[in-house]
Amino acid sequence: MDNTLSILMIIENNTTLKEDIKKLSNTKMFHKAEILLLDISKENILQDILSDINKNYNNIKYIRLEGKNKSEAYNKGIEEATGGYLSFLEQGNYYSKKALKATRKYIKSEKAKIVAMKSVYVSEKGNKIYKICPNLKIVDLKFAPYKVNLSLNSYFINSKLLENIKFDEKLEFEDARMKFLLEILHEYPLYYLARKEKVFYNIPKENDTKLNELQYNKNWYTKSIKEFVLPFVQELYEKDNDIPLFLQETILYYVFAKYNCNLNEKNKSVLDKKEAKEFFETVSEVLKYIDTEVIMCRNKENLYKIPRWLAYQFVLSKNNIDTIKIEDGIIKLIENKNICEIGNMENEHINIYTLNYEKDKINIDFTVSVQDFLKQDEFNIKAKYAGKEYIAKKTKIYPLQRCFDLTISNKCTFSIAIPIENIKKADIQFYLEYAGKEELLEINFVKIQAHLTKSKYSYWKFKNFYLEYRKGKLVIEKKSAIKTLKKEISYMLAKFIVSKNKERVLKYIALRTLYWIYYPIMKNKRIWIYFDKIYKAGDNAEYLYKYASKQNDNIKHYYVINKASNDYKRLKKEKANILIFGSKKLRIYSLYAEVILATHKNVISFLGFTKPSRKFFQDLFNPEIVCIQHGLTMQAIAQHQNRLEDNTKLYMCASKYEIENLSKDIYGYDKDKLKLVGLARFDGLINNDKRQILISPTWRKNAANTSTRMGNTREYTEEFKNTEYFKIFNDLINNKKLIDRAKKDNYKIIFMLHPVITAQEEDFKTNDFVTILTVNSGISYEQLLTESSLMVTDYSGIQYDFAYMRKPIIYFHPDELPAQYEDGGINYETMGFGPICKKSEQLVDMLCKYMDNNCITEEEYIKRADDFFAFDDHNNCQRIYDEIKKYMDERK
Repeated sequence: MDNTLSILMIIENNTTLKEDIKKLSNTKMFHKAEILLLDISKENILQDILSDINKNYNNIKYIRLEGKNKSEAYNKGIEEATGGYLSFLEQGNYYSKKALKATRKYIKSEKAKIVAMKSVYVSEKGNKIYKICPNLKIVDLKFAPYKVNLSLNSYFINSKLLENIKFDEKLEFEDARMKFLLEILHEYPLYYLARKEKVFYNIPKENDTKLNELQYNKNWYTKSIKEFVLPFVQELYEKDNDIPLFLQETILYYVFAKYNCNLNEKNKSVLDKKEAKEFFETVSEVLKYIDTEVIMCRNKENLYKIPRWLAYQFVLSKNNIDTIKIEDGIIKLIENKNICEIGNMENEHINIYTLNYEKDKINIDFTVSVQDFLKQDEFNIKAKYAGKEYIAKKTKIYPLQRCFDLTISNKCTFSIAIPIENIKKADIQFYLEYAGKEELLEINFVKIQAHLTKSKYSYWKFKNFYLEYRKGKLVIEKKSAIKTLKKEISYMLAKFIVSKNKERVLKYIALRTLYWIYYPIMKNKRIWIYFDKIYKAGDNAEYLYKYASKQNDNIKHYYVINKASNDYKRLKKEKANILIFGSKKLRIYSLYAEVILATHKNVISFLGFTKPSRKFFQDLFNPEIVCIQHGLTMQAIAQHQNRLEDNTKLYMCASKYEIENLSKDIYGYDKDKLKLVGLARFDGLINNDKRQILISPTWRKNAANTSTRMGNTREYTEEFKNTEYFKIFNDLINNKKLIDRAKKDNYKIIFMLHPVITAQEEDFKTNDFVTILTVNSGISYEQLLTESSLMVTDYSGIQYDFAYMRKPIIYFHPDELPAQYEDGGINYETMGFGPICKKSEQLVDMLCKYMDNNCITEEEYIKRADDFFAFDDHNNCQRIYDEIKKYMDERK
């Protein structure tokens, strides 16, 4: 058997070529392999690079393929390759040290026709294994259909298998790559895996829902399904009247990957609603070729996991069946006389979001897993406690599952109030009532406000009681000091024993011990903690903190800030009570806190608790959460601002229209918890016009596709420069007509980047007249807003600050940049505080008109602002403080 290797590498630029070849050459037996450089770059490889290659490597062949795409280049490489086994790399790929040696060994000793290895994504943040690859030495896909390795660059393939298989040059390359691999594995579904060896790559694949660039390409969705996936499965079925299970698994994964990049808050806004519906319809045609058992019965051996609710929606979309039976504890899906067992009732559960004790009752908010396949009106949930039954109330607190911003599954939430009687010990159990039968449900805890975990040593103490989890039950018993000590010791020991990271858990134990040491001193102290953005102060929390700190209320007020923030030094000079983000003191004080006054959701992260630490402290975390807002809640953002997100008890509002929006069932607030008081930062908004135009758009998810660590702005991304967002605003701030008119009328222009895209500052083209500001520029929002004469924005929340001062606003709503969220309480046409422009030219003309008239606000928009705001007296902090103080005093 010919065990010589040919490595085909696509070359797209000269920049890193020398380094790429050097990395590749570090592999053992590299010089025994044939290397074909398939150059499809727009410019020829520089002569000095070619000379260096020819001088140092006698096994490298350079092929110029100007104007060819990747598929055409690989097909040419297949023709030119002389090795018995071929691999397909792209620029930036390289192998682990012994990869080639191990491949030759498998070919020689096992006579393997296909050899693969693990794929690893390499980035500045570190390495991450591509998980769509098994860990078996030998994979026979006929018997292990769940074990497909979908990384083409990790394979060496016998050249004889490629005699009748080529890359489809008409398809997008990602589709051509996938089709090529699947055709090979269909022809010969067995490969060996060199488990210790790796191929490294630097372009994220489809599994990476944050960095994968394919998800921003519209063609990766409907066009991909129509031109590759659907014809591929149809052709296979017509030929064999069957589709092998491993190909069904693979096609299902390929479809799911497209959904997964756009589920709920991961939506990248690439498809509009009409396009999304077309995508769903096209996918449903593909799903008809995939067995229901493949879709629903997700074997533990699967290399990927589809949420069960989505899998069930896939089944519905392919044949519109909707029959579920529960017999002898088994959940069965009936499909054309076929029965598919999709689960066991032993695994069904409620998911508790919040546990609150109020007025001698435990109030529990939860969802239930059976909604993955049962309709809301088909079942009830009840609790049994102390010989009594309590039916859970169905609520509508953001129950939606969405993809591409379209709802594809509408669940409901539940709430139940159980009176706690004066007994020594009692159990609470939850049951499903369905089709005249009663089924016991397990209990899961999904939020820190649920206070418990499934550990039998986990406990939550409230008033005179403990609440614990015991094998599917919530157990309530009387509290005592001795019991608390015993439970605490047992809890910490159990956490330490079961932990895989002993060092980290010891730190948690030390912090928890510190909490108990100071508990006798701290338990009766009143502590209020405030935060804005951790890296930037100057928002509602700082204003309210400063007001509250001056009150003689026997309350200790603290403000949270990152020590690296520009505002930290200022606050220190002002002698503020600072809790430094990330410090032990912040976390300890958070556990003692009476109130957390938050401008943003996900409160626990702003208090410095990482995901691993939350379960260790969630029983001690009992503050009242009060939302004092960052911007007004006038959009449809119940997925972020609903009551269950942070167990929010009070919500401070500035407009009757906000109250109207937040009163919708989907937010989950009782009206008496919505307080019409104003925003704290409005107290500082006193006009100090300095003849400047402020351009301040909000951000877009598809223009800021990098991750971030809590307390920091997002990281820089090269892709940003290719977005419509960048092109539109970069052109605007460099518009010659706008700049010339601003000079003529003596106006400055300031372009304020949203904090999320601060890292992209360097991308924008600068000029001598437009100043670009970021959160790191050192200017306060108050100064920026009060000194500006006119604001241009799209949907930014600071429009309301400007309108509060009755200054002119121009809305810029280009069709290419649709709003990130739907309007919830504001119609810009009838309620907006200024005119709307759709085109850059129209906006520039409008700006010139305003500057010619000294930026005077029209009476129409002043009347709208007068109607919108409840107050304009600059006493907002006082009203907010008084409402919170009253609420807390009543709870004492």
